[in-house]
Amino acid sequence: MSKHAFSRIYERYVSILKIEETPQTSLWPVVAEELNKATGTVYTPQYIARFFAKYLQSQLPVSKFLNLKTLEPAIGSGIFIRTLLELQWEAFDGQLEENIYRNNFENLLGLDIDENACQATRLSISLLHLLAFNKFPSKLNILNKESVDYFMTSNHNNEFDVIISNPPFVQFNSLDEENKNKLKII
Repeated sequence: MSKHAFSRIYERYVSILKIEETPQTSLWPVVAEELNKATGTVYTPQYIARFFAKYLQSQLPVSKFLNLKTLEPAIGSGIFIRTLLELQWEAFDGQLEENIYRNNFENLLGLDIDENACQATRLSISLLHLLAFNKFPSKLNILNKESVDYFMTSNHNNEFDVIISNPPFVQFNSLDEENKNKLKII
């Protein structure tokens, strides 16, 4: 199964879990994309993620590209991170030194407010790790956190080479007061 097909399955799974129950009897649930407009969720096609990963590869020295510290602040299904990890592996036809490739998994941070999206990403990245090392990772830095809150409240010394994302877009007027005030501070 292709990674894009896998990603689409995860996205569909995550979307289905977001359907809210209503007292109204319905033959079919509300289309997930309509519900996701409220949270700004839009999943990125694999070919777009690959375009940006290839762009990074073309713009960075090989040694830098192979050792990126990467942040994905709205990770969704993890397509950007997974595509970047795969391209790093492909750059050397799978002959990349194990310690360098293992660092790539450790040097990523993915955040999302949707725990289901985080679980889908953990599964996707864990399967990639399994293919590369014949074992599941002991830890992945995929956190169920709202990105702005995470960076405003945590004591971190994270420096990233790349921030790659298809961030959610929600109109400012649609936000609750707490989030409006938080964004005004920034």
